[in-house]
This record gives sequence, structure tokens and C-alpha cells, in this order.
Amino acid sequence: DSESIEVVYVYEKVEATVIVKHLDDKGNPIAEEEILEGFVTERYETQRKEIEGYETYGEDPENKAGEYKEEVIEVVYVYKIKELKVVTQVVGPEGSGTITGGNEEFYEVVEYGKDATKDIKIAIKYGYRIVKVTVNDVEVQYTANEDGTYTIEAFKEVKEDKLVKVEIEKIKADVVVKYVDTEGKQLAEPVTIEGLLGEEYTTERKAIEYYRAHGEDPENANGVHTEGVIEVVYVYERIPSGIITVKYLEKDTNKELAEPVEISGYVGEMYEAEQKKIDNYKFVSVEEPAGKLTEEDKEIIFYYEKLKFDLEIISYVDSVVVNSQHRTIGRDTLAKVEIDRENIKKNEILVKYKIVVKNSGEIAGFARTIIDYIPSGMLYLEADNMRTVWEKKGDMLINNDLNELLLQPGEMAELELVLRWDNGENSFGERVNQVIISDY
Repeated sequence: DSESIEVVYVYEKVEATVIVKHLDDKGNPIAEEEILEGFVTERYETQRKEIEGYETYGEDPENKAGEYKEEVIEVVYVYKIKELKVVTQVVGPEGSGTITGGNEEFYEVVEYGKDATKDIKIAIKYGYRIVKVTVNDVEVQYTANEDGTYTIEAFKEVKEDKLVKVEIEKIKADVVVKYVDTEGKQLAEPVTIEGLLGEEYTTERKAIEYYRAHGEDPENANGVHTEGVIEVVYVYERIPSGIITVKYLEKDTNKELAEPVEISGYVGEMYEAEQKKIDNYKFVSVEEPAGKLTEEDKEIIFYYEKLKFDLEIISYVDSVVVNSQHRTIGRDTLAKVEIDRENIKKNEILVKYKIVVKNSGEIAGFARTIIDYIPSGMLYLEADNMRTVWEKKGDMLINNDLNELLLQPGEMAELELVLRWDNGENSFGERVNQVIISDY
């Protein structure tokens, strides 16, 4: 028979496996195996894992990627445990202190997760102090030992590199210089001298206006900076002033008019000399009566002049009555009366005088007694002088009406006197009335 025969061969893909292992350098597994399944001739890829505490050891396996094969393929990644370093450093002035391992590349190597085996010891030189200790920039505590050193205990379960820094600085030791008076009052701003422990310092006394040193300089004026604040105290006292003598003198004569006054105190204090009121004198001048006290003695002189005492008395004819005929004369006018000689005996003439007392001086005063000298040819009769009473003594007329009247400068007082003409042959001619102040 010529019919065709078809023969069919049936195939299937061959399954294949890749096993990925993660081992330490001693051949111990450190992570679960990974199984990759596929078919022969297909591509596969693997990769190294990040495993805590471990790092790559050697090169990656050559068969980390390829084609599946009929036999099982094993891909092995090898790791080794991480080695962590403890590094120590001193940060500060040279020679200020030491830390164990500080001069080495590292102080200790610790396997990941293990405890370090070494404590860290810090030693500080005198005059210095620890500012802080940090591990990886985080400040940590440390323990003080009896021998003056400090310890940081060995690290536990180390899982990262450790950078231990100890920061050291020189101890600052300040000196505060004060300036006070004997009662402790501050006279000037204190001065702070910054220094370091063990260094030398010097101070000096300031010049303070109006003050001088009280006692010796302090024993610690110069010295060495020590721990804590050193106080250096300079004490001052006020400078006594010279004596200012205040005098009160009459100008031109230098006559002393009052007891001198002394002014004293302390240099720099203000003074003001007092002007005194002196009876019957007026102040004239003084130079620099006020100012600041100094160390020098000084004189201040108040000069005075005597006040003028001047009572002026004026007498003038105010009016004339001739035979009952009244004639006003007035001041500064010469009084002249003409009569007929043939009728002398029949004429009656009264002359009224005004007597004015004026204080023309500079001080008040009294005109206690006024004396009028009766001109020749004139008569005094009480009957003619009813307004002002005069006491007659010989040819004088005395009046005490102003005895209690205090006349101030510029004030006036007035008296009246009436004299009668003694009508006779010898009573003609010019007559002058003289009046004086006899008691003042």
C-alpha cells in the first residue's frame, strides 16, 4: 500500500536546579540556601546577600550567572565576619593628657557582635581638664579613678567602628581686681585677668581721682593662677583737703568785721563760702566763693564797705504873718519883711519855720534831739507853738518829738517852729536860723 506513515516524536523540557549557598570563611552556612528552578539552557542569575556582621570574602563565584544544566549547579558565596576597630584620640593642647591607644592606628580590633576586651584609660596633666568624651560624636560618661585617671569600660556587643575622642583644655583661672574705699564701696569697675592654671599674673593699683592708697598693696597683687577665682582688692581712702579760710574784711582798711570761718573736707568735694550779713556794712566783692576742694590751703575774702549814716536837716521859712496878714514864703525863697520904722512898736511879725529831717544815708537811724538856735532879735513863745512843743534853754530850743521815729533811708520827718519878731530898733537886718541834730 502506498499510504504515508507519520511518525511523531514527543519531547519535554528538562527541569534544572541551581542551589545558592552563603558560607563563612570556615565553610559554615550563615544564611538559608536559595533554590532556583528552571529548565536546561535557560539563563539564571544570583547575587550576594547583605548579611549583618559579615563582609565579602574573596571574589564572587564564576558561576553566579549562567545556563541551567541537567546536573544541579551549586553557587557558593563566601563571607567573613566583620572586624571593627576601636580608635582613640586626644583633642587638645599637646602634652595635656593621654588616652590608651592614642598613638596607634587603632587600639583594639573586635569581631562584629563580640565584646571588646580592653578598657580605655585617660590620664590628664595638672592644669588641664576634660571637656567631654565622645564615642562616634556622642558624648558618653566616664569613671574617675582614685589615682586621678579616668576609665571608659570596654564596649559590649560591638557592631560598628568606635572613634573615642577625649577633648581636653587648660583650666581657666581668673583673677578679679577690685578697687574699693575703706567701707568697701566700689570706686572703679573691677578688672578680670583671664589666665590658665599655673601661669603667673601681675596686677597694679589704679590712679583714682580724689583718692589715695590706704595701707599696703594686697599680698596677692602678683602671683600664680590657681583653681577658683582669685580676688585682689586695692583699698583707697579720700584725700583730705587743704583748709579754706573765709575772711570778712572792710575794704581799703582790711579791718576784720567777723570771725573767720574754716572750710575743709576731702579733695573733690564741692564747697561754697557763705556771705555774711554784717550790721551797718554792705557786701562789695568776693573772688571764687565756690568750687571743688583741693589739697592746697586757700583764702576767700568777702569785702564790705561801711554803710553811710547821713541825716540831713533843713530849716526854711514856710510863711510870715505880719499884723495878722499871712504870707506864704516857701522853701528856697529868701523871706523879706518891710515895715515902717515910725510904727515899730505897733507891728507884730511871726515867722513860721519848717524843719525837715531827711535820711540821706544807706542805713536807718534816729534824729533823737533837734536843737534850734534862736536868732538874735527873735523870741520864742509857747503860745505861738501849739503844734510843736520846744524846750527853751538859754538861746537854744530843744525838741525830742522824733526820738522814737526810725527813719529808713530816703524817709523824712517834719517839725514846725514859730518865732516872734522882737520889735525894736536893734532887730532889723538879716537873720539866720541855725538848727542841728545833736543826738542820733
